Amino acid sequence: MKNLYCGMRGKRPVDEVLKKEFGQRFKALVDKTPLSKVANQLDNIVSPVTLWDYVNGQSLPGPVVLKKIAEFYNVTVDYLLSGQQPLFPVTDMEKKFFNTMREAEALGIAEQAEHFVRIMIEQKKQAETNSGMESKASENH
Repeated sequence: MKNLYCGMRGKRPVDEVLKKEFGQRFKALVDKTPLSKVANQLDNIVSPVTLWDYVNGQSLPGPVVLKKIAEFYNVTVDYLLSGQQPLFPVTDMEKKFFNTMREAEALGIAEQAEHFVRIMIEQKKQAETNSGMESKASENH
């Protein structure tokens, strides 16, 4: 199989099959959202011609663009490259939580944030337990 070179920085040999498969997955996503919106989301760091090269399996994006595409379409980089879905779906709430925890970590308060969340969970569990006990007590009377 002939090795081709990625059009982006760093002349790395890239397997034609990988380009083609990435292009197919990217095209399926692009069919749902106009390519112009994707270009705008990528802050115009990639030309529309390059985006079409991705769609047509002629080129692969570099890591930064790949990550931005994954974020825009709410998929993983693994999915874009291999077609593999995550073991469990990532909901919008999970993404918000992980982003919040990353921000807390960057600010050096991740442990306090985790502790606060655990307290909130325990309080909620306790409230539900108390509510369940009150319901059963009222049923018995």
